[in-house]
Amino acid sequence: HLWFSVSRTLRYDAERDFQDLGAHGVQVIDGCQELDHRSKKTFTKAPQGVLFSTYATLTSSGRKRNNSTRLDAIVNWCLSSSSSSSEFDGVIVFDECHRAKNFVPGKEESSSRVARCVMELQEKLPNARVIYCSATGVSEISNCAFMSRLGLWGKGTAFADYKSFVDDMNRRGVAALELLAMDMKASGAYVSR
Repeated sequence: HLWFSVSRTLRYDAERDFQDLGAHGVQVIDGCQELDHRSKKTFTKAPQGVLFSTYATLTSSGRKRNNSTRLDAIVNWCLSSSSSSSEFDGVIVFDECHRAKNFVPGKEESSSRVARCVMELQEKLPNARVIYCSATGVSEISNCAFMSRLGLWGKGTAFADYKSFVDDMNRRGVAALELLAMDMKASGAYVSR
């Protein structure tokens, strides 16, 4: 599984949270650096557990291996640690996911690097289960473009694409947004205190 957050020190909070849940055997791997340290040939025999990383690491180039980036290395780790060599169906947690809010569909070059990497990771791991965590993730409806796994737009929904979803929500106003939040809560797609 993957867990992204804003600071390496939050790894200790992740370990505490696993302990609180009774998941005592879950190994939290401290980013790509620890995996690099464990093996000269990184990701060939990936340890099982949760790879905890920061958004800064996700967007970094890391040590160059055949022109690969850290994002490529993370994807390779996921594929090498999954039971099927071609599919990763683990969980990706985007803690403080509002860091990726600056994604502009159709104008990816003007999107933030974090947003582009978050989108690319989701595209490269299509069977992963995704959790978006934030206290401010959708302060504006336009901030949720990177949340492609919510199932609010695209195939099988009322909205063909993200743009039509946002246009409709903006046209309908606050009442539609409140109904959207209630519907997401009722379906279990949205949890809040």
